[in-house]
This record gives sequence, C-alpha cells and structure tokens, in this order.
Amino acid sequence: MAKAVKRVSKASKSTRSKPKTVISQSQRKKTKFKVEKMNKQHDALSFNAGEMNKALRGSPKENDKKSTLHKRDILEGRQKDRAIKDLLDKKEKAADDSLLKQIEMMSGFSL
Repeated sequence: MAKAVKRVSKASKSTRSKPKTVISQSQRKKTKFKVEKMNKQHDALSFNAGEMNKALRGSPKENDKKSTLHKRDILEGRQKDRAIKDLLDKKEKAADDSLLKQIEMMSGFSL
C-alpha cells in the first residue's frame, strides 16, 4: 500500500510577504532633529525642496571640488598624450627602419 502524499500548493509560497527595509531608530532621530533645527532657523514657507535636501545632506566637501576635472584640463591632457604617442611612433619607425637596413646588409653579405 502506498502512503498518502501531502501536497503543498504553490499559492501559499507566493502569498508570503518579503521583509521590508527598515529605517533605523537612530536615523529617524537624526533626521527629526535636523528638520526641527531647520524649522527653528528658517520659516518653513520660504524653504523649497532643493534647499531642504541640501541642508539635510550637508555642504559638499572641499576635497570633492578638487577632484573634479575641468574641460580645459582634459584637453591639455589629450594634447600631451598625442605628443607622447607621436614621439613613440617616430622612435618605433626609426627602429623598424634600422632593422630593415641591417637585414638588407646581411642579405647582401650572405654567400
């Protein structure tokens, strides 16, 4: 005799809820404190969303300003790279020409 097989429907697995991302209590407190501080300093009506986001994130660091590249610096770098590449190409061509001359001299010398 065969044993009874218990069947589990697939619907029961799909109805399970996934855990939601939770904001930590300390992060909530920090944000609440910052909002209250901004409300005290400024009138809430004069603030727009962009200014509030900037205030919450803080001012940008000075190191970030130094690390950004400017268009002029990029163009100067490209010019230097081209000059170096041209110089290397000339040296490689000279070496190839020299090798070619040496091979021609050897082939003329062979018995």
